[in-house]
Amino acid sequence: MEPSDKGAKRKEKESTRPTDAANRAQMLCRCQILTPIHQSSQKEKSREQKCLCMSYRTTSLGIISTKINERADNLESMINHNTVSIDALKKSIDFAFAEVDSLKTNMKVVKTTTEKN
Repeated sequence: MEPSDKGAKRKEKESTRPTDAANRAQMLCRCQILTPIHQSSQKEKSREQKCLCMSYRTTSLGIISTKINERADNLESMINHNTVSIDALKKSIDFAFAEVDSLKTNMKVVKTTTEKN
C-alpha cells in the first residue's frame, strides 16, 4: 500500500467529524448536571443525562482521533521529504568517496614515479 493511500483513508475518516448537534449535546449534558433534578422525573432525566454524556465522550474521541490522524499525516510527509534528502546526501557522499579514492590511487602512482627518478 502506498503512503498516499494511507493519507486518503485518514481523510475519509476525518469527514466523520463531530457535528454541531454533538456540540449542543455536550452543552446540554453540562447544563443538566448543573440544574436540579425533580423527584418525579429523576429516572428519566438520569437516562437522558447518561445518553448525552455518552455522546460527549464519542465526540471527544472523534476529535482526538482526528488530531492523531492529522499528526500522522504530517509525520508521513516529513519522513518522505527526509528520505529524499537522505538519498541525495548518500549519493553526494558516495561521489566524494570515489573522488578521494581516485586521488589516493593517483598519489601512489606519482610517489612511485618520483621515487624511481
